[in-house]
Amino acid sequence: MAVYQLLPTVRFLTIAMLGAVLNMSSVATTNAQETPAPVKINGVFESAKAAELKVTGEQTKSWVIKKIVPHGTLVEANQAIVWLKTDAIDKQIRDSEIELKLADLAMDEANFKHDQFLAAQEMDRAAAERALEKAKLDYEHYLKVDKDYQLKSANFNLKFSEYALENVQEELDQLEKMYRRDELTEESEEIVLKRAQRDVESALFRLEGTREQHRRTIEENLPRNEVEQAERIRRAEMAYAAAMLDLKLSLVRRELDLKKQQIKFEEQQKNFETLKAERKKMVLKAPVAGYAIHGALSRGAQPERPAPLEAGKSLTADQVVVTIVPAKPLRVRLTIAESELRHVKQGVEVQVFSNIFPNEPMKGEVVSVSAVPYSGNKFDCVVKFKPGKLAGRLVPTTGCRVEFPNSDPATEAKPAAKEEKSEAAPSADNSVGEAVAPPVNTEAVETAVAPPVAETSTTEMPQPAKREDPISGDWSGRVQVLGQEVATFEMNLKLADDDSVTGNMSSDGEVIPVDSGKFQRSENKLVIKLNTPIGPMEPEFKLDGNTLTAMITTEEGLAITLTATKK
Repeated sequence: MAVYQLLPTVRFLTIAMLGAVLNMSSVATTNAQETPAPVKINGVFESAKAAELKVTGEQTKSWVIKKIVPHGTLVEANQAIVWLKTDAIDKQIRDSEIELKLADLAMDEANFKHDQFLAAQEMDRAAAERALEKAKLDYEHYLKVDKDYQLKSANFNLKFSEYALENVQEELDQLEKMYRRDELTEESEEIVLKRAQRDVESALFRLEGTREQHRRTIEENLPRNEVEQAERIRRAEMAYAAAMLDLKLSLVRRELDLKKQQIKFEEQQKNFETLKAERKKMVLKAPVAGYAIHGALSRGAQPERPAPLEAGKSLTADQVVVTIVPAKPLRVRLTIAESELRHVKQGVEVQVFSNIFPNEPMKGEVVSVSAVPYSGNKFDCVVKFKPGKLAGRLVPTTGCRVEFPNSDPATEAKPAAKEEKSEAAPSADNSVGEAVAPPVNTEAVETAVAPPVAETSTTEMPQPAKREDPISGDWSGRVQVLGQEVATFEMNLKLADDDSVTGNMSSDGEVIPVDSGKFQRSENKLVIKLNTPIGPMEPEFKLDGNTLTAMITTEEGLAITLTATKK
């Protein structure tokens, strides 16, 4: 805001501070009671619909201002007010788009392999079922066929060996009989008999082996085969169960891996969409019409030292860049001290005074008072009010004063001064004396009572030296803001023996009495207290020769310089 725009406001504030109208009312009698002065508490006009614009983002990690509207600009709803640089997020979007396409291809490949895996699992499951079915059939065949066949075969082999031995034995016996009747040569007889005997021996040997084999088959092989077949079917069942479990676990693992990949792909898609959405938010728009205030407000007011926001300024996550402050509706935000809390109750009617328009009271009502302090011993309070004549002229974030009815009991007025009583007493005494006392020789009384003047001269009781008085007198001053004069004032001061100071200040005919003042000689400093319409002030003037200089800082952070020169 330009200086020439500030001058009327500053002038008005200064005049209001220096020129509250002095109401000279008559003093009540000693039997009357004084009405307690209202309790005055400073506050801020707060917009009830203020909206904060923050920089936030799940994917964006840095923000830099490219352009921003000036502080205090009056903007319309949906108007662009902050532009952020987009180089970093544009690159992030390009990289994310490429990664998303690669993830899409990987997802297609994973789905294809998963289909093949399911088909292979079906084949593996069928093979395991066939192996188990074959084992079951083999076991049943053994029990129903092979076992009996092995037993029959062993019996048959034993019987056949016995038949073979019996046959060759009978043949030998027949040959021997035949050879005894026939007249064959001895050599032929010996050859035939020898062969027959060998056949018998061979059959006998085979019979013994067959008998042993039969015994082993019955006593050893068949029981062992039965146990082995039982174990084989058991192992087949275990292998089938293991195969089914492995197929199930493999399927679960595969589906989890696929789901994990799918979730990651969906997250990449979501992040990409979020990036594009955040890209659109690189231009901040006002959600409502109002004043664009840089940074965040604290309880409806601007900070005393706001952080500068300009092009090239880096921002942090969730930082409030601009607060849009609509001019209406307004309410008053107050900070109540513990010592003031007894006067502040919900529903209490109050008067509201704008610091800019201090002579225009507005009716208000306490809406809420916090039950507990919000910080330290400070309580929160909200007051609603009717702007009346000031409708459309009040500015949010500016200061105000709220006057509460004093809840303390009324106090008795101070008794009349002793001097007034002493003046009345002699008149009463005289009236009585005139009624009962004879005439008195006045000259004789004066001579008898009053000592000669010479006897009480100052030579006997020396008075202290008179102290230097650089304060008493008339002063002429001026008010400066940013090096420019915005107002003038007059000041009349009187210094007492105890260095207390009384007097008044005036500007444009409006007078403010000095409630109390003190001249600190050791520091050459004058401290006075003024009760202005916008609240108590306590400027500290530094005396330098015939010049008094003071610096006053308003709640809005505006520095005002007061300079006075003795006439």
